[in-house]
Amino acid sequence: MVLKGSECFLKKENGATLLDISGGHFLEAFTYILGPIDTVFATVVLQHPSSQVLNFDGTPTGDVISADGPSQVVVSGTLKSGAVMSLHWRTGKKKPANVKAAPPLVWVIDEMKGSIRIESNNPLAAFVAVYEPTQLWVNGDEVKVDDDGKTNEGRSWEEYLKGEGAGDYPDLQHAVQIKSIVDAIWRSAEGRVRITL
Repeated sequence: MVLKGSECFLKKENGATLLDISGGHFLEAFTYILGPIDTVFATVVLQHPSSQVLNFDGTPTGDVISADGPSQVVVSGTLKSGAVMSLHWRTGKKKPANVKAAPPLVWVIDEMKGSIRIESNNPLAAFVAVYEPTQLWVNGDEVKVDDDGKTNEGRSWEEYLKGEGAGDYPDLQHAVQIKSIVDAIWRSAEGRVRITL
């Protein structure tokens, strides 16, 4: 299903697929927090070659359009630090109300000193720069995070306003790095090869 006006997200040629947009935004936060990616090996799968178009109220328009952008993206690889990563983005049909599924965002960071688990039930949770995760656990204990009324995007703007060299925010160079990661994921999936960045 796709909202009317968002049909461009279903076509790979538009550069706005699940991998390009949701994946790119998530990778922005991922690399900011965990550091640069070294290698990727990816699989992209189209499980829904057509999509029903919905009005903003959720009712069908009656239109069905073809899709060639992936509905599942799986990436494994390593970070420059040597850490191993495993990422999975998915989209597709709405689940029935009686089906218990994982939240749209489940992010687990395991390391020698413990584990951090981040979750969000927001359907747009992959956009962690805009939609903040709603639950956080450290070593299995839930941690309440104070809501300061700001978003991660707002915090980035505050950092930007400190001036060049003074603030800590993503810049054009970081955007180019993210685009190169997304391109490497596409190349890996299409060639079925591991790509070193």
